Amino acid sequence: MSSSYVLGVLAGAVVAIAIVVLVALLIKKVGNTNGKFKAEYDERQNAARGKAFGYAFYAMLIAVCIELVYHVSCPTGFLTLNPMYFDISALMLGLLVYASVSVWKNAYIGINQTFKRSAALLLLIAVFNLAIGYINLRSAGGPSGFVNILFGILIIVICVEMAIKQHLDSKHADDDAGED
Repeated sequence: MSSSYVLGVLAGAVVAIAIVVLVALLIKKVGNTNGKFKAEYDERQNAARGKAFGYAFYAMLIAVCIELVYHVSCPTGFLTLNPMYFDISALMLGLLVYASVSVWKNAYIGINQTFKRSAALLLLIAVFNLAIGYINLRSAGGPSGFVNILFGILIIVICVEMAIKQHLDSKHADDDAGED
């Protein structure tokens, strides 16, 4: 290997580590209202998150079983799909189920977080995923760019779901305030 290649790899690693540190500091500073790194949840939220994890687990288990049946029952050459796509789709299904159940049970955003801050950070992550996916598809093609784009879309779907829940909650709060 040439020294310029090694120097380029090291520079890339340093930049990646710096980005991770900056994002972690951004999450700590902007993500939570009390400046702590981790979100805090009350007992009700923890119970709802536990149920959401259970639903996500079973959704992923069913998806993996469907993958197994597909690979065992389909003859070679009939709609041959890369097993990675099935694995990624099972993972995405589990994430979507977890996020959906958590959002609708008011357990997705911690007690030291706000909707706007959480949605802004998630949208930032979605934009980065979409940009990285686009760059990968344009430069190299292959599945990695496609996966990044799918995860970006998944995060946007979660943000839309959060916005709908927030709107419904504020509408119900306005209706309850109007009745008094």
